[in-house]
Amino acid sequence: MARRRDESGVPNTCPFIDEAIEVLSKCECEDLDPHSAIQALEKVRSYNDDLRTWGNDQRESAEEWEESWRNADKEIDDLRAEIKNLRDEIASLERELSDAV
Repeated sequence: MARRRDESGVPNTCPFIDEAIEVLSKCECEDLDPHSAIQALEKVRSYNDDLRTWGNDQRESAEEWEESWRNADKEIDDLRAEIKNLRDEIASLERELSDAV
């Protein structure tokens, strides 16, 4: 499945995570387990991707609702104009009727 274009405005964190993993991979500290730290960073990468996807879904949904709102607003305006025209027509017919009597 193709990824959607990301319009979050937030930089991707993967390059930063990759850099941290590279540093940890080269680390030879006895007090630090690089494998555990790398696993934690991979979770962060996954969570960031989930969050970015969710955010993009929300943006897309908001745009769809906004378009629906604009369409409904236009329909309301059209219906109001139609009501006005019908009222004008009724008034005209009432005048014709009263003139005929």
